[in-house]
Amino acid sequence: MSESSSEHSRPTPEVPLNNNSQTVLEVINSYSESEIGNDPIILINPGNGHGTYVLANDIINETNAHLKEKGIKPARILMPLLMGDTQQTILREINEQNPELVLYDEQMGNMIHDIYFKNGTFSDHLKQVITHYEDVQRMVDQRLGAESGAFSTRSLATDQEVMVDPRNIVATIDAGTKVLMRAPERYFAFPYLVAGLLQEAYSEQEAAGGESIGLSQADLKKNIELMLKIESGYSKAFVPYINPLSYKYADNLEDQPATVAGQEITYTPGMTAVTERLPMGVPNKAAFATFSGTGMGQAQLSSLVQAAKESGLDVYTPGSTNIPGAIKGQHDIFKDPNIVAWFARPGWGGLWKANALGIPWGALPTELGEDPEIVFNNRTLEALRLGKIINNGEITPQTLDELQLLSPGIATINEHVEKRFGTKNGCAYIGRMIGEQLLNRQRISG
Repeated sequence: MSESSSEHSRPTPEVPLNNNSQTVLEVINSYSESEIGNDPIILINPGNGHGTYVLANDIINETNAHLKEKGIKPARILMPLLMGDTQQTILREINEQNPELVLYDEQMGNMIHDIYFKNGTFSDHLKQVITHYEDVQRMVDQRLGAESGAFSTRSLATDQEVMVDPRNIVATIDAGTKVLMRAPERYFAFPYLVAGLLQEAYSEQEAAGGESIGLSQADLKKNIELMLKIESGYSKAFVPYINPLSYKYADNLEDQPATVAGQEITYTPGMTAVTERLPMGVPNKAAFATFSGTGMGQAQLSSLVQAAKESGLDVYTPGSTNIPGAIKGQHDIFKDPNIVAWFARPGWGGLWKANALGIPWGALPTELGEDPEIVFNNRTLEALRLGKIINNGEITPQTLDELQLLSPGIATINEHVEKRFGTKNGCAYIGRMIGEQLLNRQRISG
């Protein structure tokens, strides 16, 4: 990736990362002198997929709710635009109450595109990051440098150009990112530190004497080195109490490590604001399915529909999924009390919601070369009895019955999480902590 704008010819200034740095405070306190405006900005630094920026956006909305309780003006939300119209549509849905706060940056999206996992295998993605990281990091540093000058973004509400002064960025939220975006305060919120997941995969393959997960040891090692640089210096690193590596501590979750990849961990409830069942118009007991469009997923979903009918269950899918015999529903129809099972690839965006609502999960098996997070998620699902791995052809009425028997155990885990943290709403838990820290460190003030 090469530099393509004259603004990238400037030297990259050093941006202090020490939370107590007087230099940073002086920059922040000079907002009123900026010709661009003085709204504080929280920058989303996303990882792969829609769920990463949605998670960070939800957390910032909770931070802003906390600021509002204090009588303080909310922060604006800025993020790279990576997925075009689809991303904008999703952003309008989740920011229906405050679209005027959201800004998107098309040029930043173009900059980080080459380290963003879209197609191919996870093995391909590891090589992709190694190849393009240095160029991407240099361009991002130049765009966000405090002396680089204002850059152009667009308003989600009006699609009009909005100029942003990088000195107004008070914090970032990293959600599985592969590039460092510097700011006075940096936060991590994701199922697990990426460096920690890759280290676990590397160690497991080394112990097995081969590529037992199907990933190159050399590529893993290089990516670990990069991620240890990127995932450092966080003001707080938030990781859910139930996470991909929880299977290792199934007998006592309190034994989970306080530090991962050199970062002190702040454990949280599942990172979702969806914690309560709501009537969504499902008249009878049913399953919810969100399989991917792969051949294997489609075949399993077709088997599920038939097996569900045999056991007296309907199957609902999101409106974008077209499976004969399934009922198309709205995207959040899974909240209905009559949804008794959820079938999908085990990504945490859905898992957090299912767990919080007490819905057992039927997971696709993983393949060699799979993202280690998904490999470890499947292990945690089974170790904590949150769900069951369903191999192709094994979806039967008995499978559905066995899944439903897991619900009481999930409810017990939820009770433990709520007792430990005071809530099941991880987004609100994190958002409040971020809001308090930004206020205490004078990054945002009334």
